[in-house]
Amino acid sequence: GLVFGQRAITADIVSMSQEQACTADYNPRTYLIAVDRDRLPEPPWTQFAGPDTRRGTRVHSDLRQPGAVLDDGDTDPDFVQPEERSVDVPVFIETDFPWPATISTNEDISTIGPMNETLWVTIEGIAEPPPEWIAAADDQGLLDVELLLTPGPEPTLTISAAGRSIKYRPQEG
Repeated sequence: GLVFGQRAITADIVSMSQEQACTADYNPRTYLIAVDRDRLPEPPWTQFAGPDTRRGTRVHSDLRQPGAVLDDGDTDPDFVQPEERSVDVPVFIETDFPWPATISTNEDISTIGPMNETLWVTIEGIAEPPPEWIAAADDQGLLDVELLLTPGPEPTLTISAAGRSIKYRPQEG
C-alpha cells in the first residue's frame, strides 16, 4: 500500500517470495506504482520505497497537472533526508571547557538551565536573541552554540555563536 504524507509518498512493499534468507540467485525486483495526479503532494516531495524514510527520490516538478512529465534534473534519485534537529542543551558541563549545544532563537534567552544544578540568567538582562544569532540560525530557528562555564566566587556561563557572546550568572534566590 501507499502512505501519503504532506511532502512524501511511502510505498509499503510486501515481498511475495517464500525466501527467508539471502540466496546467491535472488535478484532485485522492479515495481511500478501508479498514483492519481490529484493525490500527489505539492513539490518538492520525496518518494520512499520501504521502511527507510531517510533515503528516497526527491521530485522537484509539479506533476499534478494533466500532461506534466519529468525532465532531466527534475528528480534527485539519491536524496537523503536531513537528520531531525532539536534544542539540545546539556544538564551538566565541565568547567573551563567549551561545550557544544543547540538553542532556539525563537524563544526567550533570558534564562537557561538548570545546568550544573543552577538556573542561569543573563547579566545584561537580554531576552531576545541578538541579530547575529538569528541570522546564523537554520530554517527552524535552531543555532549551534558554544557554552563555557567559568567557576569561582562569581561563576559565569558564556554562550557564544556567530561572533557574539552573552554572559549569564546564577539566578539569585
